[in-house]
Amino acid sequence: MKIRSLQLENIRSHKSVKIEFGEGITVFTGRTGSGKSTILMAIEYALFGSEAGIPNQMLLRRGEREGKIILEFEQDNSIYRIERGLKRVGKNIIVDEHALKLFKDNVRIPIMARATDLNQKILEILSYPEDCNPKDIFEVTSYTKQDEVRKLIELKPSDRQQFIDGILQLSKYLLTWENMRELITKFRETIERLEGEVKFVSELRKEMEELILEQTKLEGEVERKKRELGEIEVRKKEVEEKLRKLNEHFEKVTQAKIEYASTLHSLNQMEKDERILAEELKELDESLKKYGEEKEGIHVERKLIELQMERGATSQKIELLTSELGKLRKELEAFKKLGTAPCPTCKQMISSEHRENVIRDYEKSIEELEHEISELQKKFEIIQAEEKNARKLEELENKLREVQRIKEDRERRLRNISESKHALRLRIKELEKEVEIYDELAKQRENLQEEEKRWHSSYESTLKEIRILETQLSQLSQRIKEKREKLAEMNKKITMLEKLRELTNLLSRLREDIKSVREVVRNKFLDDFRAEFQRFFEEIRREGEYHVDISSDYEPIAYTKGGEEVPISNLSGGEKTSIALSYRLALANIAAQISGIKRSELLILDEPTTGFDKEDIKALPEVLRNLRTIPQIVIVTHEDELKAAGDHKYEVEKIGGVSRVSKL
Repeated sequence: MKIRSLQLENIRSHKSVKIEFGEGITVFTGRTGSGKSTILMAIEYALFGSEAGIPNQMLLRRGEREGKIILEFEQDNSIYRIERGLKRVGKNIIVDEHALKLFKDNVRIPIMARATDLNQKILEILSYPEDCNPKDIFEVTSYTKQDEVRKLIELKPSDRQQFIDGILQLSKYLLTWENMRELITKFRETIERLEGEVKFVSELRKEMEELILEQTKLEGEVERKKRELGEIEVRKKEVEEKLRKLNEHFEKVTQAKIEYASTLHSLNQMEKDERILAEELKELDESLKKYGEEKEGIHVERKLIELQMERGATSQKIELLTSELGKLRKELEAFKKLGTAPCPTCKQMISSEHRENVIRDYEKSIEELEHEISELQKKFEIIQAEEKNARKLEELENKLREVQRIKEDRERRLRNISESKHALRLRIKELEKEVEIYDELAKQRENLQEEEKRWHSSYESTLKEIRILETQLSQLSQRIKEKREKLAEMNKKITMLEKLRELTNLLSRLREDIKSVREVVRNKFLDDFRAEFQRFFEEIRREGEYHVDISSDYEPIAYTKGGEEVPISNLSGGEKTSIALSYRLALANIAAQISGIKRSELLILDEPTTGFDKEDIKALPEVLRNLRTIPQIVIVTHEDELKAAGDHKYEVEKIGGVSRVSKL
């Protein structure tokens, strides 16, 4: 990775600044507190966000609502641009997720608006392992903080070895060796516990065998009972079928018996009816004889209708003549009362003679009418008598006809009864044959019903026994299942116990081997580290009076060309600085190799002269200029002497609380 530019907006003392970075050495100088370290802090935050360990409150400029960091860098021949924003919400300062952006060659990479997604994508771009602490890798491989250039070679041997073993991940072997002891102890405790748990496995197996034997016996008993039940069911069905057929036959015979009784009753009733009809016919014959004799004593010449008509005409005529008679009588009385008065009809005076003649004529007419009425009344009475006889004769004839009809009906019924009696007697003879076996069938039916009850009772009893046996078998199966599960669990424990024993033995042997493996791995790393250290030292010093090496405890050693060891403290400032920087760069390359990432193309030195004397500081620019295997070096310092080493020089100063970056 090589940095191309950094843009800050409202970040600490920087209000708005954009800094261009090129290859070679870029030097930032300025007084303490001018804002130089903010530049390095912003680079680390842009790359790793919150994982850089820098609180948001340390970054956003005081009094501002929003801030932004934009970092552009080159990786694998592509240009990437990271944008991260901060904003103030109440008293808190949080990540502005809407300002999170990532570009590759000016094309935005689609990611979720979350800092974790952006961080993950940057790790992929830098080829950092997923399970790493990116800040630690970056600070070991690319970023050397204050006092770290000389610090490593000036540490006590034990502290330096511990620090470097940690970077080279050699300490994990010692940690593994220690952890394995605890693990083996735990395994042995588990083995002891499992040995106690599987102690009674033989007894459990014996119990299991006894239960399986009992289960086999029960299963045999169940099968025997089921076969017995099957045989009972067959016999039961045979009896049920016989009973069904017998019931059908018995039902028919029962119906025949009912019909026999009904038919016999009908025959008796018919014979009774026959006697009654015979008596009725006898009475009817007597009635016919009686009515015939009465009819012979009545002589009527005319019909009743003629007599009724004549009686009506005579009655009407009597009424008319009676009315006329009354009228004449009234007129006579009225005439008698007139005396000598004029006649109301002719208006003449009435003479005595005339009076007598008129009265005589009235009386004659009245007498004639009375005689005629009397004759008509006699005739009326004769007609009434004849009409009465005619009516009586008609009634007798009607009675004769009715009696004759009744007689004919009774005779017909007698004939029908006679015919029906014959049919009933024939049917009775037919039914008698079926009725004769009724009692026998009833007895057979009763016997079969009893037999059916016995088989049904036997069936239910056997079925109940089977259910009891099956319940016992189910309970036994459950016990066997529990025993089997327990035994399976014990077998698993036995298997686990055997594996744990093997594993414990293996771990014990492996633990003994780790000590030697650690030394082998450490020696391999030490060889690589020594080669890198020598390579960097030769590159930086090129030609010198000494060559260098590293001891087994990682302490740098200088030798004269004659092979004489020279203490580092006796070396010149430039030589000591070359050794310190070579040591640091070699360590960075080895750390990158271990982490599985590319060798760093970037070296950041934050106040590298801390702890240096004047001679060391004067020597550092030449040392840095000789270092060409790292394309980009960024130095932050307050020492003006380091400007000489810079290909790109910037001065940082703070005016009115605002940092300004000026290119020199």
